Amino acid sequence: MEHECICHEYTRQEYKEHIFPDKKEYFRFLDMFLACKQIVGAFGYSHPATLEFCNIYKKDIMNSITVCSGAREKFGCLLPMEKMKDNPEFQKKFQAYTDLLAKIMKGCIVDYNPAEMVLNESEICFVLYSYPELAKHVKEQTYSMREILVKKGKAARYIKNPDINCVRSMTMSQIQSIPFNQRDIDFEIMAVAYNKLPITKIHFRQLPDFIAQSADSHIMKHADLRGKLLQEIEMLGAPVFGDSVMEKMRLAFIEQDDVRYDLIDCWSWDLKPVLAYMKSPSKKVKETSVRKNPYTVGFVKYQYDAIQDLALRVCHEKHTEYLKLRSKYDWYKDSRDNPWNLQVLYQNMIKNPSINIQKLYNELTL
Repeated sequence: MEHECICHEYTRQEYKEHIFPDKKEYFRFLDMFLACKQIVGAFGYSHPATLEFCNIYKKDIMNSITVCSGAREKFGCLLPMEKMKDNPEFQKKFQAYTDLLAKIMKGCIVDYNPAEMVLNESEICFVLYSYPELAKHVKEQTYSMREILVKKGKAARYIKNPDINCVRSMTMSQIQSIPFNQRDIDFEIMAVAYNKLPITKIHFRQLPDFIAQSADSHIMKHADLRGKLLQEIEMLGAPVFGDSVMEKMRLAFIEQDDVRYDLIDCWSWDLKPVLAYMKSPSKKVKETSVRKNPYTVGFVKYQYDAIQDLALRVCHEKHTEYLKLRSKYDWYKDSRDNPWNLQVLYQNMIKNPSINIQKLYNELTL
């Protein structure tokens, strides 16, 4: 069918099925197109063969596409892919160029002359679409290289030191296929947080140092991921880390727990303070949590007078402090905007208050 008519005759999906009824063939030519796209317009030094092949690609494929107005936008890469399919001579040139670069990469030894010292990033990416196993000849893999390996399915096992940005796009089997010595703790913890790697399969001995130094990490800034990580750590617990280290990790989690738990409704969304994920936390841990946020007393399983007393007094202090700040900066706001509410705390969080706690509450609300 003439190209001038395709814009009117087909939807994009219909045209794709018309050209590539075989899905395997479609992905073969998609890889070919994406590989060519990598090297066209690449910056920096390129191998002489790259420059020659780029000219061939532009002349034989891109410049030979003649379509009606709007077809390029509608069908995108399907047009050059069709040209590639219909041009066996170009396919031979593509394979010859690919094999040339692959031969160069195979001759590279990571510790002496890694592939990135011989070929530029775009050329390496070009090769990986056909020979993903050659990624082992690259010492410092870039994000683009890793993304290609992820998209190639089982080739993900060739990724070295993947960063946390790879986790979301990788499957559980891909993540677990990466050799133990090729994963760093940041990546592993992100994978644990997304339920793609068991905590028992990571470098969990490095967890205490990570927790102590990770206040600015992606995981520790997101309450749901932070809670998931703590839940997994608690599963290992003191038998693995020891009581002292567990205490330090718990206190570090509380210190970094910055979610506004004064917004009571958020608990109905399963967004809980880290204290809620801890198994048998010490008195110090519980009281540290309550000092930071008195509402967390509601997650203390066995409350006692001292911690209820602490929760009420801290809440009263925060309530008063908020009023002072509001009057200074936001005098126009209604006092009901105060997030620290003794009545809410007492009625919803304090369990079975004693006479002394009832008396304290009455005194503080006078």
